[in-house]
Amino acid sequence: SDFLLEVKPYKINSPFNDSDPAVFVDVQQDGVKLRGQLISYAVAQFAHQFRTHLFMVLVRGKTARFIRWDHAGAIVSNEFEYAEKSYLADFYSRY
Repeated sequence: SDFLLEVKPYKINSPFNDSDPAVFVDVQQDGVKLRGQLISYAVAQFAHQFRTHLFMVLVRGKTARFIRWDHAGAIVSNEFEYAEKSYLADFYSRY
């Protein structure tokens, strides 16, 4: 696959905390489990395909965020409402 898309209901906590830049990862149970799930997907892609990077879209309820994975880690965007902003449509049209 070229990129991954993970869709979760809004009641699941976000794995990342946008409100406090000092503590970017969420430590609540749902957030930790979801972050682990996303990491396992990225690791599986890197293990089975020769890649330098991987794009992932996390949709959670009415919001979405982009994650760019490489062998050193991940770059995560802020959460945005995909119905209000055209970021998601722009990403798919340019990809």
